[in-house]
Amino acid sequence: GKLSTQGGMFNIIAHDDLTIDSFAVMFKPRNPTVNGFIFGKSGSYRTFEQNSSAWNDLANFDSVSASPVGQFTIIPIELNQHLAPGDTEAFYLTTSNSNPVINMYYGHGTGIQQGTIFKSDGIIDFVQGTANAYPFGNSIGPNVLNIDIYYTTKAGLRYVWSNGDTTAAIGVAPAQ
Repeated sequence: GKLSTQGGMFNIIAHDDLTIDSFAVMFKPRNPTVNGFIFGKSGSYRTFEQNSSAWNDLANFDSVSASPVGQFTIIPIELNQHLAPGDTEAFYLTTSNSNPVINMYYGHGTGIQQGTIFKSDGIIDFVQGTANAYPFGNSIGPNVLNIDIYYTTKAGLRYVWSNGDTTAAIGVAPAQ
């Protein structure tokens, strides 16, 4: 599955068993290559925005070629972050490039409040985060990103065979 979202620090809430595979970010064209960081933590980002020790450094990426403007650049890192139904996982995506991304910040007056569900596809909920300068290292600023989230799940996968059986596999006995 894929859910397009906006945010730099955000929560993903799982409604079914799933794995967060990777992210894609929409970069500005003046950045032919980009560097970035992906942080994560179990549970919500709320109250942990300024606590870098609570977060895990999941991945760093260097010199990723940016796609043309208006297109998402897939970050070539397989995260394999498993979430069970009901789990919440917080992520913080940012870059060390100066003014690198197409910002999609929804602030006061837009009707979108931080900490509320911004998008849902029934399998995951995306909870909009905040846009502050977090103490996660040098040159990491308050970059709010336009993000695609790629995930895999078996949610909604059902089997119905011609004999009415609903198991994943059935035995057959062909005549020839």
